[in-house]
Amino acid sequence: MRVFKIILGTLILLLLIGIFRFSAQPATQSNQLSTSVTEEIVNSMPVIRDYSEEQKTELVLNWNHIIRKYAHFSLYCLLGIIIAGFSLCFRISMHKRWTATLVFCLIYAVSDEIHQLFVPGRGCEFRDMIIDFSGSFLGSLAVFGIALIILKVRNRRERTAL
Repeated sequence: MRVFKIILGTLILLLLIGIFRFSAQPATQSNQLSTSVTEEIVNSMPVIRDYSEEQKTELVLNWNHIIRKYAHFSLYCLLGIIIAGFSLCFRISMHKRWTATLVFCLIYAVSDEIHQLFVPGRGCEFRDMIIDFSGSFLGSLAVFGIALIILKVRNRRERTAL
């Protein structure tokens, strides 16, 4: 269990650093990165191969915002998953584990948006906090839901074995 804690703790730290670094990018650099990711997505879709370059460019411009928000959601979903897994290493109630996970993720989402106030061209958006928190909520819900199912199955087997 100790190794598991160390691995998950390290993953949490690496993800927090990654999120911080993405948020520290000036708006132009951040937009260039998300645009290049969106271009890769658009160009990898077989349905779009026959589109003209102008049509592909328009798709990239239209989808870039959605891809950026999806990246927010996905990173925080992963954060929720890893922190929830980390919390399972401790002997506390499931309610306290989930509460601690969500509070931590919410505090980090808020601090991340406040951090962006100090980055050129970036700002603090309440909508992004909601997207981030929603991702961590869903990720942690999945982990705790699976954990509860495993506990119920294990308890049922133990009762039938008696």
